[in-house]
Amino acid sequence: MSIKIPFGEIPPYPGELVEGEESENVKLFQELLTLVGFTVEIDGVFSVATRNALRSMTGISTINETVWSILTASFSHALREIPAKPTLEATALEYAKRHLKSGARELNDNAGPWVRLYTRGYDGPEFYWCAGFVSFCIAQARNTVDPLPLSHAYTGIPYSLGCDELGEWARDNGVLITNPEQHSVQPGSVFLEGSADFDLETNPNYTHTGFVDEFYGDSFTSVEGNFKDKVFAKYRAFGTRVIHFIDPTVAVIA
Repeated sequence: MSIKIPFGEIPPYPGELVEGEESENVKLFQELLTLVGFTVEIDGVFSVATRNALRSMTGISTINETVWSILTASFSHALREIPAKPTLEATALEYAKRHLKSGARELNDNAGPWVRLYTRGYDGPEFYWCAGFVSFCIAQARNTVDPLPLSHAYTGIPYSLGCDELGEWARDNGVLITNPEQHSVQPGSVFLEGSADFDLETNPNYTHTGFVDEFYGDSFTSVEGNFKDKVFAKYRAFGTRVIHFIDPTVAVIA
């Protein structure tokens, strides 16, 4: 596991880093440098190439707090608390849009500090982070109105890295919308996309999730993570894949 970003915190300044150092902190720096457009090999070694990239960006050859604040500015923007909306799901959607505007994205193969932020410190090819993104934004919303430890459930919906787990929870609690034509799907609802061979009774396999932004009956817009390797806004029409929704009434702020 690489360096984990604490929940709700900017990647912390590790202290001065210099050429020749080899550490997980250097690896994190290389990831952050790459995310702002100065691509270097992410190997944890503060090499001449890493130094030159840093110098090209800042004019200096060592990392200080000012440099770190520049590299983490997008995280600072995404993690800044916003005023609560009338419902938790609406607040979660606003946080999701904040991450979208911050340019949250993975590096190669579901890796990098944004992914670890959403997955509690894990990354790698097996960590499809769409459910983690949804869970994280819901957790941000929950903390906005009533701070609780991260281990607690938020809005009833479990903090999960699995789409199937979210679907199973919604089904078990009677809040899974399988026929949206007969329901009002509210902004901030969670959508679940089924696999190509999805069957609610025999193969309830969900492969992707995200937030509903605007619902139009036969289509909707969304904010979702791990689409084209980043947080992405998308227009979705109902087609060959099954799409279900989690009823947001379970998330109303008391």
